[in-house]
Amino acid sequence: MSEKNHPTHQTTEVLNPDSEYPVLMFCEHAGNRLPPEVAPYLGMDNDFLDSYHGYDIGIPHIARRVAHNLNATCVLGVYSRLLIDLNRKLDAPDLLHDHDDYIDIPGNQNLSKEDLQYRIDNYWQPYHDICEYHIQRLMKLYKKPVVFSFHSFPRHQTSYDKPFPWNFTIHYHEDFGVAEVFRQFFKNNYPDVHLGDNEPYNLKEYPYIGTTLHGEEHGLPNLLIEIPNDQMLVPEDIEHWTKICTEVLGELPAALGADQKKAA
Repeated sequence: MSEKNHPTHQTTEVLNPDSEYPVLMFCEHAGNRLPPEVAPYLGMDNDFLDSYHGYDIGIPHIARRVAHNLNATCVLGVYSRLLIDLNRKLDAPDLLHDHDDYIDIPGNQNLSKEDLQYRIDNYWQPYHDICEYHIQRLMKLYKKPVVFSFHSFPRHQTSYDKPFPWNFTIHYHEDFGVAEVFRQFFKNNYPDVHLGDNEPYNLKEYPYIGTTLHGEEHGLPNLLIEIPNDQMLVPEDIEHWTKICTEVLGELPAALGADQKKAA
């Protein structure tokens, strides 16, 4: 526990746990580690875990820098999404990936109910308990704090015929106004950015993710963003997207009224 008794767990890293900034940030796929009791059985080598299959390349650097710039709380997943996907609700059909982009994950195939429950209890639940703790903490301070999630994607995927054209994508199941703030921000400040809107996947048809669980189910504004990982390969690119994300997330609370505190 920290000095203020915030919950901690080996599955999770929390930046700025005492922050009162009214945006709670997630980076569920920040890590590519595997716990020692699972690693020998998963059947995937380090090169695979170091690729986009194992974690979201590049985006953890941006999430950390934006959290630092805004002094915002950011909750990051430590383990690979191949262990269990932290960006999924428990009823998601792909909570556990038995294949990824047509590549089989042997250690996730034909997993027993007991083994799946072990991963839920020891890796999924502790992460989400910490996320929920921090959203409840902010909800005591603000009427409508924002839930926000950082992700990255590969420009080329086997399941798609063409490379993705977007520079930045926004994703939401129910639009609480956050998406519109982002649309207007890019239109007014970065018109050359090719913005994808619920593309290539549409969260209106898939309500199983973390921003739905911790945002929408509390009636809170929320958004998930993705940046192609080939745009985050060098420090200059990292700084470029950090600047953009810091700017828009810095404007977001006032634009939504998310900075309105509850009456004492």
